[in-house]
Amino acid sequence: KMDGSTGGWGLLPDELTWKVLVHLDVPNVASAATVCKRWHQVSCDDFLWRQLSAKDFGSACILFHVPNWLQFYKDRHAFKRLPQDVSGPAWVQEEYVFKDDNAYLCKPVDLLAVGKQLFEECHLNEAALVLEAHIQRHILCDEAWVLLGKVHQENNMDPNAMPCLVTAYRLNKNNKEALMLMGVSCVNEYRNEDATYYLESWLRQSPDYAHLVQNTEDAASVPAVPSSHTPSATDTAVDELLSGWKLPENVTTWLPSLDDSDNLDDYSSKWAEEFRAIQNASNFEDIFGQTSAREETTEALVSKFRAAELISPKNIDIKLILGVLCSAMSDFSESRAYFEKAVQVDAFSYSAWNKLGMSFFASILKGCSCSSCNLYITQHDTSLGATRANN
Repeated sequence: KMDGSTGGWGLLPDELTWKVLVHLDVPNVASAATVCKRWHQVSCDDFLWRQLSAKDFGSACILFHVPNWLQFYKDRHAFKRLPQDVSGPAWVQEEYVFKDDNAYLCKPVDLLAVGKQLFEECHLNEAALVLEAHIQRHILCDEAWVLLGKVHQENNMDPNAMPCLVTAYRLNKNNKEALMLMGVSCVNEYRNEDATYYLESWLRQSPDYAHLVQNTEDAASVPAVPSSHTPSATDTAVDELLSGWKLPENVTTWLPSLDDSDNLDDYSSKWAEEFRAIQNASNFEDIFGQTSAREETTEALVSKFRAAELISPKNIDIKLILGVLCSAMSDFSESRAYFEKAVQVDAFSYSAWNKLGMSFFASILKGCSCSSCNLYITQHDTSLGATRANN
């Protein structure tokens, strides 16, 4: 017997038992955990799972601040075996690439809350780092994946946004925000077939708007990628064992005060440089030009979402989508009107203010009159409105 009453392995101190287990792989740890109750308790040791996580998912994991390493391993194991039943278009990279040397990985804070706060305060680059750290610590958090995609989208980095949004939708097929944002990114990248697929899927999944889309699968379907991993008997055994282990979570939710030390000089210089480059480009008209086929596809989407707006006049998502679609057709006066309506629905929406500002910027590039810009800012001269509009 291994119950400790007859000597042998059962009498080993916990420290020595742990040193034996740490040299095993997870399937063998799972087997050892069934020997006796004490070995099962030792096999739940947090430091043991920290070492196993580093062994199986990269030595960098050692530096993460993780309150529950067993849960961390379970999440990573589940993510690795996530069915590849949803994939992005061919122009999107398959996996999101995290930045190296992220200092937030080792900070004992609620990174999701910090990321939300940074996003609301328009610190997009910093928000991206914080959310990347949170996702690396909580890989199955579809809310964080969506927010990271949204940060990249608002920062005009749609190719980086798409892998995040695709992953979020793989994790949670009920996450309609991810579906909508994928459509917006495709519009921004002038990928109209993909945009039609995602945005019509968003309408189709909403009971109030499903009748606006034909039931036939006439949209350009994005092919699914077959799973390259077939669960083995060992995987199944590990799954069963991991599902039975539950440790109490002790998550620190301390939220530090954030210094508003960033200034807009670098941001403004970046845009001024890009603006001069566009002005000097020989193909200036081609940058904003649309083919007739693309316009027809976009106009069809606009008609459907205008019908949806009549059904839900207070839905800010529909107004934002309409504004983006009108911008894609270079109808900036119409896009501004929709973004202004979005701001009226939610005056604290960073996405609405950001898109409204970008529509004014695009109007300048197209030589449109911007007298309405000063009038709009004057009429909405609140502390928040002035800050967002000026930014």
